Amino acid sequence: MLDGEREAIAGYVALIGDFVNGSTSAPEFEDRFQARYLADQREWSEETFQLLDRLFADVDFFVAEDDLREPEKGDLDADGLRAAARRALDGLVAL
Repeated sequence: MLDGEREAIAGYVALIGDFVNGSTSAPEFEDRFQARYLADQREWSEETFQLLDRLFADVDFFVAEDDLREPEKGDLDADGLRAAARRALDGLVAL
């Protein structure tokens, strides 16, 4: 882990935690996570980058509207996104 990285990931941990525990809806999480991730210019360790980047991809596969979702193409519903967020959160906390 790079210098100061633990403190820097605290914002992501809080954001992801709010979604995982149900305080934030999937569409709200999608907007907040994408905005934070895309604005983030920090250089991360490889482990942290892989966790955040994988979650970014999962967020990108989230489709809120049932009739537009194509699971066979990898689209995620809110439950699938929450499971992906839980994996990312567990990984970040374990660093």
